[in-house]
Amino acid sequence: MRASFIAVAALALASSANAEVVYQNNAVGPSNLLFTAGTEIADDVHMTMGGQLSSFSFQYQGIAATSATVRFYPNDAANSINPVPANLIAEFTGISLPGGGATGIKTVPVVGGPALPADVWMSVEFIGANGGMRQANAASIGWSSTSQFAFPQFDGQRGNYGFNVPLTVEVLPTPGAGALLAIAGLGLTRRRR
Repeated sequence: MRASFIAVAALALASSANAEVVYQNNAVGPSNLLFTAGTEIADDVHMTMGGQLSSFSFQYQGIAATSATVRFYPNDAANSINPVPANLIAEFTGISLPGGGATGIKTVPVVGGPALPADVWMSVEFIGANGGMRQANAASIGWSSTSQFAFPQFDGQRGNYGFNVPLTVEVLPTPGAGALLAIAGLGLTRRRR
């Protein structure tokens, strides 16, 4: 009984410590994507692997205090340039952003997040017309096409801006892999007795 508790506790600690950045794209330019309130822009995010969402972040320009909604959609192989709103994987609303004209990075930790496939669309929608996404070049971890922006609220209408937006996604290893490690740990503990 004690051995199984130790193995489960070790697994929990290992899971939080093993979160891995699977997509990262840092800002390199000024605020280039200023839209009217309620415009949702999605970028194709091809991560190094899928897993349980642990945190995400985006870089923005805050004209005045506002809030944002971030959504994740599957990358449909049959229609790889348009996220489908009906197939929403996860939605995070009410993300508060300060204003003052300064740029910032908003990181949102996620506890018990959804499982994400390696290829997703990640979108940001500013609730008020006081925020904008910044410009980024090629991703340093993972990759994204510079010509594949989409607007899910307009039935996935596509746009081509010639650059990416600065997004970061961090995931935990899949639960199946962690469970196998825990079982192996229990086996080793029992053999020592």
